[in-house]
Amino acid sequence: GEPRQEVAAGSATTGDDRGGTASVQPPTRAGAETTVGATSTRASTALAHADKYRDEHGDDYRGQIERYEAVVNQHQGSVTAAKAQDAVKQIRGKWDTDAERELGKVRAAVDAAIANKKFGEAMTACGRFPVKLRNDRWNAAVEQIRGGCSDAARREFHAIRTQVASLAAKGQLDEAKAKLKLASAFG
Repeated sequence: GEPRQEVAAGSATTGDDRGGTASVQPPTRAGAETTVGATSTRASTALAHADKYRDEHGDDYRGQIERYEAVVNQHQGSVTAAKAQDAVKQIRGKWDTDAERELGKVRAAVDAAIANKKFGEAMTACGRFPVKLRNDRWNAAVEQIRGGCSDAARREFHAIRTQVASLAAKGQLDEAKAKLKLASAFG
């Protein structure tokens, strides 16, 4: 026979001519709550992994930020995403603080070398800025210092070249050679 369907408030029964029935219940919110709970658990787990990475790799700011930003991107609008975003801000602040400190050391070494007309040492000091702190912003700051080294060296070489030419024109060749020898010590 033909199956028949009876609908009562909140449920349905189906049956056939032989008297068999099955009750079909409407979907409940339990499934939705399970999904929300699973999402929350995934977000918390992702945040815990980012936290662990931060604890174990304290000076890998780039890697830390990548992990926290992944949490932010994957769980937008959640409390967990907000916590991850706060962590990103803290890490960037620490990165900037550490980079400023190291850049100060580079500047001091460069200034001392330039004051002693040791331009090769000044350029080498620029290369001492730690790779782990490099990004576009800090690379630009180091390059600005490096440019200052180059400018100072050019000015000094130009002054010596002018002096050497003047001394040579006057026939003071020994003095001109001595000036050239000074320039060779610049590095």
